[in-house]
Amino acid sequence: MYAKFLANTHPSIKWSQNKDHILLTIAVQDIEKPEISIEPTKLHFKGEQTKGLKYDTILEFFDDIDPKVSALLLSKFSELLLNSKIRID
Repeated sequence: MYAKFLANTHPSIKWSQNKDHILLTIAVQDIEKPEISIEPTKLHFKGEQTKGLKYDTILEFFDDIDPKVSALLLSKFSELLLNSKIRID
């Protein structure tokens, strides 16, 4: 008996940061309905490409972010602007 098992793939993620914000770009194309959950200590991204590849990843943050004022920008890629709760001067 044979079984076909497709594991979830981790997407390519670009990270940029300044003292107030984190900009994340999740570089996966053709995700029809991405599931993105933003919490103070982590971000969960899950989705399936039209080609059938499944993506599922969790990013844990070193410091808390503010999910209420963070933004999700859906374009060719999923881009997230996360606001830090801790201000670094």
